[in-house]
Amino acid sequence: MSRAGRNGHGNGHAGNGHGAVAVATTTTRPRFRTRAFDWITTTDHKKIGILYIITAFLFFLVGGILAELIRRARALDHHSIVARITAKNAASLRLHARHGFREVGIERESAFKLGRWHDVVIMQHLFTGITGGTES
Repeated sequence: MSRAGRNGHGNGHAGNGHGAVAVATTTTRPRFRTRAFDWITTTDHKKIGILYIITAFLFFLVGGILAELIRRARALDHHSIVARITAKNAASLRLHARHGFREVGIERESAFKLGRWHDVVIMQHLFTGITGGTES
């Protein structure tokens, strides 16, 4: 290998060294790579800790909003609240169950979302202590 090939200059071939090498670099990310994608797929422990804190706060916020809606419905003397949740959304089903909702039915392939049909679970929260209401 010539001196030009060893030190990284030239065309990398032994011989006369007459040749050009073009190197192109880019700083743009591929189209699918976004900052959010980078955060979600990170292996940096500090970022992972921040993601856990943000996720916990968001679930706490959603649970608080649901609890507030239940309190307001009860204060306005509503008889029940009905929720329709896609059957594969286990987190939402658990959240509603923890707040007193019970499954009352399933609608088969009744919601079209993300290019496919989904089953929908119907959950109901019956309030107790209301005149004419059902005790649960």
